Amino acid sequence: MTRRNVRSDLVFLVETKHSRCVAWLRSKSVRVVPIVATVALSLSGCLGGQTGSESPTKEGNDAPCEQVSTALADDAVSLLGFSVADAARVGSGPRSAAMFWGSLAPELSVAPEQGLSSVAVELIPKANSGVFVQYSLKEYAAKKPGANVAVQCPASELRYRAELVIASAGGALNERRAVVARAQNDKSVSVYFELPSSELEGSLTVTPSAGVSVGSPVLSVELGAEQVRGSLGAVMEQQNGTSVGARIVTYACWPTGLPDCAP
Repeated sequence: MTRRNVRSDLVFLVETKHSRCVAWLRSKSVRVVPIVATVALSLSGCLGGQTGSESPTKEGNDAPCEQVSTALADDAVSLLGFSVADAARVGSGPRSAAMFWGSLAPELSVAPEQGLSSVAVELIPKANSGVFVQYSLKEYAAKKPGANVAVQCPASELRYRAELVIASAGGALNERRAVVARAQNDKSVSVYFELPSSELEGSLTVTPSAGVSVGSPVLSVELGAEQVRGSLGAVMEQQNGTSVGARIVTYACWPTGLPDCAP
């Protein structure tokens, strides 16, 4: 497997539970190094909260699931029993939380923040941008040849465009991004996307040791009623002779005090 594939497919890992993440990696021609710690699984959907799907979907004609998207007025109630306006109300408004920085990987140096910090997050919805997304399994096999994960399509969800503003106390993150917010229920809204290092507005730097490389950071945020949780991390690859080991590492998580985000 090429290095490019490991990194680009992180977007698909984002939509799976942690056991599925590891199983999917093992289905590839990549030696999987054991995950650093439970907190490392918190990457964008490999953590708890809305998981999106139980197995990755991919683009192209050979994708196992077919996606159907229908534009939805903000106040129209979807088949899920709530509207885009309902989801936007849950996800809107400024939030803050205690934050912990620490990659738990000695092969990486993360700066300028380390240890305890804080993060401020706000999701600002864009009007009249709602879409109801449904998936259905295509006619062929329920198990992909060569993989050890049964195909299961993502759950239906509402999506809408928004602006995410996120800043950490020490300045490592200071971002304002156009994003797609997703809601599978009326209790929480999630956002996850790749954050290329070259586009960072904050001062975050990640320095790998010799023989180690990391992909672009992936940011995951979940917002509930007056609450916010999330993580920032990436796929780390390490050359070992003729093989490449890949694992998910977390640079930061919030709020602290949760089982998967303990200093």
